[in-house]
Amino acid sequence: MKRNEGLAIAAGFTITDSHTLRIWDQLVDAEVLPSTPVSYTYGNAGFYTPPNPVVDCIGKNRARKIWPTGKFDADTSAVTSRFGPYSPFFHFPHLNSANLSALHDWAWGNSDTLEGYEAYAWGRPVDFTLMQAVQNNGCIITRTVTISMPVAAGSLEAFATYLHTLGDAYSHADCLDALASQASPAPWGTKPFACIS
Repeated sequence: MKRNEGLAIAAGFTITDSHTLRIWDQLVDAEVLPSTPVSYTYGNAGFYTPPNPVVDCIGKNRARKIWPTGKFDADTSAVTSRFGPYSPFFHFPHLNSANLSALHDWAWGNSDTLEGYEAYAWGRPVDFTLMQAVQNNGCIITRTVTISMPVAAGSLEAFATYLHTLGDAYSHADCLDALASQASPAPWGTKPFACIS
């Protein structure tokens, strides 16, 4: 985190602004940074009701919910949670994708809304990972949504969020390429199961 702060200062940001960028960049992953006298949290502005697998997964395996994981709680998890429905959008974007363009426009304040997508997966009772669900006729759903963000478009916090996601696009590119090259390609990357970086 200190290196990012130094880069921000070198880029012309004030020391105060560089602290804000450093903290909110890290919050994309951490969700909460407890400290004294101020604690920081990314929080959320609400999530959509998930799809109903009984209705939306006819003909697919749907006995076990695989994504979002059990570590995700719609009431308390951050919008950027690595275990939540927006995880692929914030943590595993493809380079030169519409997702990065939408994040860019929101971060610069060119758009007041953030258009993204959410991801869900169900599988057989013995499936525990997205890859297992993909390979065994699991129910995989992505849908385009306007993501309710707890920070304002065009703010330093929004810019830090974009910088984090842009960095993830580069650092996870090889993993995403490998997932796409599988006989049954995974529709997105996940930190706990598919991409270890």
